[in-house]
Amino acid sequence: MEIGKTDRHREHLNASMEWVRSIDHKEWNDPYAVTLNFRNGTPRDIAEKDVTHFLNKLDAWVFKNAYRKYGKRLRRVGVFEGGDKNPHYHMVLESPKHMVNVLFEHKVETLWGSVRSGQTYIWIGSTGQRIPIFKMERVYSEGWLGYIGKENSKESADDADVMNWYLHPVSR
Repeated sequence: MEIGKTDRHREHLNASMEWVRSIDHKEWNDPYAVTLNFRNGTPRDIAEKDVTHFLNKLDAWVFKNAYRKYGKRLRRVGVFEGGDKNPHYHMVLESPKHMVNVLFEHKVETLWGSVRSGQTYIWIGSTGQRIPIFKMERVYSEGWLGYIGKENSKESADDADVMNWYLHPVSR
């Protein structure tokens, strides 16, 4: 008996999220748990391009010419969540060894806010108040990979954004 389409879909999703949960980031330099929020209504194809653009800008800022010349990049693993209603992106992101964490955190937030669909805060009606929604915290346990690898909030195996993953150590 042939496996149904939904069964195959579930198998692929299970396999990709198991892969996310199995990644070992213990050797990474001060990894961060990062949540990138998109403006509501951002189509998936635009979100994918914007994440790629953001990560390229971040790597270029961190590694300067070594990014272009030698392809140096920060290690990261990311997944999309929220579908069309509440699109966002969870990621484990390595911090650079040669930089103070506070500076790195500020730059990540600033760069994400400069991307066309990147959102770092929301405005509250006519009050003029804004609420920060950008989240970036140090990873202290394996729990974050378990959280981003959960299956119930994913639509397909494509939510694991393997095109933007980078798992090789940076030599420096």
